[in-house]
Amino acid sequence: MTIDDAPQAVDNIAELTIEALRHKEQTASERARSVGLAVRESRLARDGLPIGTKAPDFALPDLEGRTRSLVEFRGRRVLLIFSDTGCGPCQALAPELVHLYRKRRGESREFLMVSRGDPEINRSKAYANGFSFPVLLQRQWEVSRAYAMFATPVGYLIDERGVIAEEVAVGVDAILALAQQGDPAPPLRLGSDWEDGISFVSHGVRIRIRVSDVTIMERLRSILPPGAKPLLTPEVDSVFSLIVGGTDSNSSRAEDHLCFEGERLLIRTADTNAVFDALESRLHSVVAQRAPEHLFVHAGVVGWRGQAIVFPGRSMSGKSTLVAALVQAGATYYSDEFAVFDTAGRVHPFPRPLSLRDPSAQRPERLSAETLGGHAGTEPLPVGLIVHTFYQKGAHWRPRTLSPGRALLTLLENTVQARTRPAVALATLRQVVERALMLEGKRGDVDTMVLRLFKRIEQLPAG
Repeated sequence: MTIDDAPQAVDNIAELTIEALRHKEQTASERARSVGLAVRESRLARDGLPIGTKAPDFALPDLEGRTRSLVEFRGRRVLLIFSDTGCGPCQALAPELVHLYRKRRGESREFLMVSRGDPEINRSKAYANGFSFPVLLQRQWEVSRAYAMFATPVGYLIDERGVIAEEVAVGVDAILALAQQGDPAPPLRLGSDWEDGISFVSHGVRIRIRVSDVTIMERLRSILPPGAKPLLTPEVDSVFSLIVGGTDSNSSRAEDHLCFEGERLLIRTADTNAVFDALESRLHSVVAQRAPEHLFVHAGVVGWRGQAIVFPGRSMSGKSTLVAALVQAGATYYSDEFAVFDTAGRVHPFPRPLSLRDPSAQRPERLSAETLGGHAGTEPLPVGLIVHTFYQKGAHWRPRTLSPGRALLTLLENTVQARTRPAVALATLRQVVERALMLEGKRGDVDTMVLRLFKRIEQLPAG
């Protein structure tokens, strides 16, 4: 018997909090064990801790062998970075972190790195890079496990109370953007400093972006959230300011690009791609967090014969690779970032270009569905199949079927507004899980999985 075989009540939405569902799962496990039945435990969390979670404390040796703990930094904002001596992007991140740390010396914030591997190699790399912030060593992945992320580099911003303040940052650019949050915006005068801008509405969220250089407008329009429409009223919910760097005429020195959300600095960088990537990511996050009539769930989505297949999971979970393979096999592309649900439980298109990672490249490749030989959907679909999976080399796709309660919990763990609009999230997700089949299991190569998924959804009743 598995945990999922136990009955799960989903009729009373008011009782289906995350805590309640976890309690039901634990109770079912204990009941099964009490009668001598074997119980298969839940999977490891691999998608990062959500905003508002208390940061798990830990105590680890530093490079000198002294034990340090997270709790000793309470009262200061902490950028917690997970790194590895054998990680190429981690090495690229190191000098940037050193520069930012020196710049912020004396502020009420701290950088704290958790690395792994041989202590001597870590000491050597810390010395070579000039680290002056603490570097702690975990034996394997014990602290990474507590923070639900097994990739590197990964960053968390922890506030003065010891609570996760922002979404987990994965990769060099995202961590640098997180490290720079909180810088004050320079005083700029609307009308004289801003050459152009754009105001738009996406899923009910009104946003204005001001720019200091009109020549970037075409690229700016290319990173707006899918479905963005021109906003004709002056009222907005959020203002972004993009100051384009150039060459300082007094010193012939290249100036960084600056991007602000309100008065908070999102990123300072000389890399044009990095500033647009950071702005695009934040625009999508703001829309997902504030959308009044839609529920955003971290997931990949494709359509197949009138029904949607949804793959819940956050960054680095492999959902983009799986979605791309399905689109190449004939599925309709809906999203590789968010499943956007209406109150009836139907999923709407959010067809940004697919982001496909290449381990040898510094940034993901962005491809349209048409480039892959497919096309993007335009109409909402009912969900026929929910698939929770992660890649494991050599694994064979032998999924198990999950109950509606476990399916709802999995979606809820990936829901952006789970904490800010819990009643709406639960009511919407109930609509989804009542009519969908959910499968969970490890996967190996995507090609062997694609045909099986198509066959499973064809066996379901029409949506």
